[in-house]
This record gives sequence, structure tokens and C-alpha cells, in this order.
Amino acid sequence: DKVDPKNEGELVHLSAETTTGAPLVDPEFGVRANGIRLTRTVEMYQWVETVEKETENKTGGGTETTTTYTYSRKWLDELIDSSEFHVPDGHRNPAGMPFRSLSVVAEEVSFGPFVLPSFLVARLGGGPVLEIDSLSGASEKVRQDGRIVEGGVYFGTDPAEPEVGDLRVTFRVAPTGPVSVIAK
Repeated sequence: DKVDPKNEGELVHLSAETTTGAPLVDPEFGVRANGIRLTRTVEMYQWVETVEKETENKTGGGTETTTTYTYSRKWLDELIDSSEFHVPDGHRNPAGMPFRSLSVVAEEVSFGPFVLPSFLVARLGGGPVLEIDSLSGASEKVRQDGRIVEGGVYFGTDPAEPEVGDLRVTFRVAPTGPVSVIAK
């Protein structure tokens, strides 16, 4: 309930309620939430190259290595440079992502008698998925090209059959409440 000066510079374990004042805002998507951290995750449907090497012993001595390249499509939160693929033709990814993942941390998070530094708040658990139901506060680009699908935002033609370059954006909010911290 109070700061004990004899613990300064010592390893301590604290459990307390976190509280904060103002809501967290992602201005590009118009998402507002009460909590200590709001996370936007942006994933793009992309080509991924998998390289497998198999070495066999040859009759009469020596070895022979066979390299196999396979290509699949996956949702990833980082851009894959397909120009470096062994077979780039037919497996091209976009050159950039129009939106990036983002983490918004509350400016002041009270933690019992303390204020948690932002680097600790950023490391606290991800929290539950925050489903959005409107793009009314989003930027023009988001409102024009995105649509709400399953509580997130989808950029593309058909979420049931995504195409390379499609984006899906989801949100999580780490709520205020009980937290345990071990720190020095």
C-alpha cells in the first residue's frame, strides 16, 4: 500500500491493481478502448518459400545434395521479400504493407502506490481480442478499402478465399486490473 524506501534498488515482487485515466486510441482505425495497452496486429497473405536440403551418400563414395523449394501462402505480420526466392515468378508478394502493427501504451498506469514505466506496461500480456463494429472514426483509406469481418478489419475481395496481398487487422486490449510484477 505504500512505497518502502529500504526496497530501492532491490528485487521486489508486487501484486496490485492497475488503473489509468484516458482511453487508448488508434487514430488510423478509429479504435478506442479502456485499458493499459491497445495492440493492432496487421497480417498480409503472402507467399512463403521453404527450402529443404537432402544429402545422400553416393555409391562409390562422395555425397549428393538435393535442394527442394516449395511455396505456400500464409498470413504473416512481417513482409516477405519474394525477389530473393529461388523461383520468384508466380510467387510475388507486394513490395510493402499499407498499414503496420502498432502498440499504444497508456501514458500513466497507476500500480498500487507506484506508476509503472511504459517499458513494463508494453511487456504485460496481450489481453483479450477487441472486436470492433464500426469504421466511422477511421481514416478515409480504412473506410474506403476496409470492411469489418469477424470483429476485425479485412482488406481484400473475399476473406473465405484470400489472395496474396490481402490484409487482416485485429485488435487486443490489455485491461486494467490485477497485475504481478517482479522487477528491480
